[in-house]
Amino acid sequence: MNIHTSVLLFYNHEEMWLTGATAGGGMTELIFVVEDAPEGGYAAKALGESIFTQGEDLESLHKNIREAVACHFDEGKGPSILRLHFVKEEVLAV
Repeated sequence: MNIHTSVLLFYNHEEMWLTGATAGGGMTELIFVVEDAPEGGYAAKALGESIFTQGEDLESLHKNIREAVACHFDEGKGPSILRLHFVKEEVLAV
């Protein structure tokens, strides 16, 4: 079976992210930006979708991301791959 894909471009932090959408309407990949949460643990947000979640540790974050994606998309319309991009901000005094 040959499935044609179109490419959507997302720009974040001056980097280019690619994710695909299949001809049937389902996504092939969804990228999450993961940062340390101010209150501890991790906060994650999807690029291009209104999906936000958090977790106290990586195991709970993975579980919460999967649950949030399952709730957000109709059956068979969600991504087949979830990519997590960990961003750590560091401030240096000059």
